[in-house]
Amino acid sequence: MMKLKTKIKRNMTKAAATALIWAFLTVGLAGCLTNAKSAKQVLEEAGYTDIQITGYSMFLCKQDDMFSTGFVATSPSKKRVEGAVCKAGFYMGNTIRFK
Repeated sequence: MMKLKTKIKRNMTKAAATALIWAFLTVGLAGCLTNAKSAKQVLEEAGYTDIQITGYSMFLCKQDDMFSTGFVATSPSKKRVEGAVCKAGFYMGNTIRFK
């Protein structure tokens, strides 16, 4: 009976450790997502042209934004701008932020 309790306890510890690792990876990597297609569409709708997606933008979006897609583009006033399109979740709106 004692061996069974020890075995159960050991298995529960392994399961908890595995769950903790998965949670860390999921939360840690969630903020590292980009959505190039959506970002380009948002920028085009706002009047930007000559859009180049530069990938993940680490510091322009808020910590709780899920997507942070960097870009360089020509603004509606014909100035070259650099920034990121930020989005908190799949059903949330987008925010354009500039450097």
